Amino acid sequence: MAILKGAPGTSGRSPSSRITRSDIFRTAAGFGPPIDTAPELRATSAMALVVIGHPAALTICVNLLVDLQTTDFSNAGAAGVTLKFGTSPSPAACTGASDTTCGHHLTGSASFQIATDSPTDAAAAGEIVGGAFSGGPTSVSVKLGLGGNTTSTLRLQQGRVRIAGISDAGIMTGTLGGLISPDELKTELGPPLLAILNQTLDTDCTGARTPPGCGCGVASKGSIVISIVDQDKNCVLTTDEMFGNSTVAPMLQPGSCSKDSCATPGTLSMGVRFKAVKATFPM
Repeated sequence: MAILKGAPGTSGRSPSSRITRSDIFRTAAGFGPPIDTAPELRATSAMALVVIGHPAALTICVNLLVDLQTTDFSNAGAAGVTLKFGTSPSPAACTGASDTTCGHHLTGSASFQIATDSPTDAAAAGEIVGGAFSGGPTSVSVKLGLGGNTTSTLRLQQGRVRIAGISDAGIMTGTLGGLISPDELKTELGPPLLAILNQTLDTDCTGARTPPGCGCGVASKGSIVISIVDQDKNCVLTTDEMFGNSTVAPMLQPGSCSKDSCATPGTLSMGVRFKAVKATFPM
């Protein structure tokens, strides 16, 4: 399994206590019978959420555990990947408030616990060819860190997993991708993102909250938020304004079909890129 930590540019995998080729291949529904002498890779890493086709990204500040099950790291006709949310890393990511580097849980020797809200999605079944895994489609759950302790979970349809550079040491590159409807994206991300924008206004707009300046400091983040989001210029932000303004709305235009074919696209393509190092955690 791999765990991904959302600090951009940081990667890591923690070694599994059962990573030898004598491990038993634990299969998921639809994989067929268990396969003996299968190595299992558990890992940890950094990842960023990218809206495919748009210059937008969100840093993910949560731990994603990836369990790669295979008979061989180089070539295997039957392999699979399952995803879990991790918690309680040991060692902790940071040693204390004065630790400005952190990432201590990404050294390849950390252990994690499974979070209570971890998904139970079916494994992405596929194969490994030349050290690269390709699997899916299946549902893929991704948790986003939106600032502070606020998180939101998105469930991607038709999810696929691509991994390259697989070895006993970890995963060099990986991508999780899938589809999500604009309505679900707005429902899951709208309230927490609106709260973050309002916190920005509370910090930067300490004057009278009246038009046109809404009490915001000149060239402050708050003034930028007001200029982009507050479409009716009443100094009050709404989720409709947040997603419907001329900057964000073009990014939320459906461009994909959630089924094999459709008359009109109804979903957005989203993906997660990551690296990973070995990790230990319970199944």
